[in-house]
Amino acid sequence: MNAPPPNHDDSAHLYVSPWIRITMYTVCLLPIAVTIWALLRQAQLPDGSLFVALVICTAVTVSFVWLFTRLYSLCSIDMNSKGVGQSFVSLRGGLVKRRHLRWKQVQRVSFARHSYYFVGEDGLKIELNTTLFGDANATIRAVRQMLPQRLLSQLD
Repeated sequence: MNAPPPNHDDSAHLYVSPWIRITMYTVCLLPIAVTIWALLRQAQLPDGSLFVALVICTAVTVSFVWLFTRLYSLCSIDMNSKGVGQSFVSLRGGLVKRRHLRWKQVQRVSFARHSYYFVGEDGLKIELNTTLFGDANATIRAVRQMLPQRLLSQLD
């Protein structure tokens, strides 16, 4: 569990460490940059197959952009004693949208494949992946301590 940010009045606060977020984003953005660089190099070659390079560049870029948006969302999780929040990348209604669920708005909670899933009244699904916190077991304990009893009973 990471320390709360400055000026945060809630003592129990769970979020992904900045160095883990930077690492995850770099893992996604570096291959895109290298692929674009390779495409530009291929375009300079007299006998270079630009079409093949363009297809490969497009496939790699689309794949890693999707992965980046997924990791961005997973790494933006923020949980405290009042509820849980997460950012989502979407072309509808703005590029990045931050959504929050107070505990009273959470209808269902489940745990599967290292992730907690919180489902709100409006169908919003927020995912907290415990492997992004360094110590998954400590994260699981921290989440269980913050959950209200009615949601905790859904996990047992």
